[in-house]
Amino acid sequence: FGLQIGGQLSDAIILIMNKSGVESLLLTKFKLGVGASLAVGPVGRDTEAKIGPNTAYLVYSKAKGLYGGLIFEGGFISQDDGANKKFYGRKISVREIFQNKDDVPNEAKALIKTLEKYSNF
Repeated sequence: FGLQIGGQLSDAIILIMNKSGVESLLLTKFKLGVGASLAVGPVGRDTEAKIGPNTAYLVYSKAKGLYGGLIFEGGFISQDDGANKKFYGRKISVREIFQNKDDVPNEAKALIKTLEKYSNF
C-alpha cells in the first residue's frame, strides 16, 4: 500500500480469502492487485467493500495522521526473515510456517486455533 499525501502511521490486517491468495503469499515478494483481487474492508459506517467469490484478500486498516487515505493496489508484501527467526527461534520460510503445525510457538496457538475455526480451507 502507499501513502497518498501527508504523514501517518497505519496498521493493516489482510485476510486471505482463498487458496490462490495463500499461494501468492508463499512467494518471496508479491504485489497486491496484480493477478489477485483485493477488497478494502469496511473502515467506517459509510464504507462498503465489494466482495465476491474471486476476492483473494480483504484488507482492514486503521490509520492515524494528517491524512487517512491509503492506496493498497500496487503495495508489496515481503517476508520479514529477521522477525520470523526471532519468533520461531530459527530461520524459517513462510511455506514452512504454513505447512508445519508441530513447530507453532505457544504464543501463536490460540490465534491459530481461532483462525482454523473460522477458515473454510
